Amino acid sequence: MCSKLGAEVVGSIEPRKPIFLLFSWLAITFIRALLWKITRIGFLLNKELRVVYGSDIVIRLGGEMYTHNPSIFIIFAHSYSLLLAKVFGKPYMILSQAIGPVKETLTRTILAKYVLNGAELITIRDIVSYNFLVNRLRIEPHKVHIYPDLAFSLSAEEDINLPFAKTGEVIGINISPHVPRFMFPSLNLEDKHELFLKLMSEIIDEITEKFNVVMIPSVTGPENPIGMFKHCDDRINMEKILANMTDETKISHMYVLSSSTLKQLKGGLSKCMLFIGCRMHSIVFAISLGIPSIGLAYSEKTIELFDLIGLSEYVVDLRNKEYEELRNEILIKFKNILVNHSDVAGILKNVSKEFKDRSRAHALAVRWVHLKKGRGTCFGCGTCVSACPNGAIRMVLNHYGEYNPKISFDRCNECWRCIFSC
Repeated sequence: MCSKLGAEVVGSIEPRKPIFLLFSWLAITFIRALLWKITRIGFLLNKELRVVYGSDIVIRLGGEMYTHNPSIFIIFAHSYSLLLAKVFGKPYMILSQAIGPVKETLTRTILAKYVLNGAELITIRDIVSYNFLVNRLRIEPHKVHIYPDLAFSLSAEEDINLPFAKTGEVIGINISPHVPRFMFPSLNLEDKHELFLKLMSEIIDEITEKFNVVMIPSVTGPENPIGMFKHCDDRINMEKILANMTDETKISHMYVLSSSTLKQLKGGLSKCMLFIGCRMHSIVFAISLGIPSIGLAYSEKTIELFDLIGLSEYVVDLRNKEYEELRNEILIKFKNILVNHSDVAGILKNVSKEFKDRSRAHALAVRWVHLKKGRGTCFGCGTCVSACPNGAIRMVLNHYGEYNPKISFDRCNECWRCIFSC
């Protein structure tokens, strides 16, 4: 996949190695960067560090940062690429994230604030993250912008066939092995996983009475995963549910989508009339396609998403609830959304177009920082000068005799019209 995109992976530790090796490698590489800054001895820079050193801008993606009250080690891991950027004096950005909350301890808060304050720009996807950054950590408000998740702009692969006769009767379901730990407060973790499988099996069993069901993984992991990665791959529980089914007729109405790319997964999702999802990005895919959805929420990010689209009545908060309560709530919301399917689809048709357009702002933010830092490709056409409503841009000659835009940031209100016009 990386070769198709023209991207190169430069890290030296595979994700399925023991977790202590991951942290050890991060720490050693960071120390090498610090030693290089002091001594300027070239052999200290491995391939990974040379890539960061040769970069114009470092961009931190990933979806979540400092969430679920992380330990100091997780905060360091999340901050790693940005700390390297600081060492090498490179501007950096944080894009399309949910950030925080961080448990109130001095070392965690100081490290998080140090890293976040150094960013040129932070784009986030929810008001909870904004309040954490601006009100709790006191990050400068002009650096923080809220836009819909980047996943809204991902296109779907059209050439996806599901083994069902009538695509209009397909219900899509995403089951994440990550969520049981937030449920059934009286049980240990192993029992929570087993009861969660039973819960989703019963839900699917009832749905297959009238509909086909395609189970759609949003996160897949390496073969033979170990450590923390044992509970990352959505397909694990999906295959278990399918294996435990005994009714051959219902089994014929079920299918686990095993496509390897997100575009293919979204293409499979496009065949569904309705979706039930645990992973937030799987729900984002469904909403972007205008598919009525029920969110099974284990954090505020999914609840915030449904509030944002005006359909909060179709989210189920899984946290600290027991089996029967959850089963009844999910099935009631499923029946309600079937009754109101056309109304919900109408709402999502407008929302999905708006959110797709607005999600482009994350990418435009990269171009804006390029312009701000005098990096990137500019042909000196001067269109940005005309587009600026505040007269904050003028064209100046650089040392090559070429015209480049120069921004007066005391007059810039970050409307980004210059970027839209570029």
